[in-house]
Amino acid sequence: MKLQDRSPRETAQSLPAALADVTLIDARTSAATGGMGVSWWLARVAAGEAPKPAIQRPRMTRWRLVDVRNFWAAQAVDSSAPASSSNTNKG
Repeated sequence: MKLQDRSPRETAQSLPAALADVTLIDARTSAATGGMGVSWWLARVAAGEAPKPAIQRPRMTRWRLVDVRNFWAAQAVDSSAPASSSNTNKG
């Protein structure tokens, strides 16, 4: 079977899993990955807390999926870390 004879679904399934990490995604997908809104995501990018876009052109800004995954994984680790005790006795 030739590549052009395959359906888009068959073609997508035949791609190596390693290509998923170099996939480019938009702001909506980046924000939804962590359950946040687009404005929250763009504010974090502007503040330098979230990854910089891999491509930034008018009406087309994209992030690497691997960078977004790493960002959200770091956020999950930060939120699960025990809070430091601020109620220490100073004597």
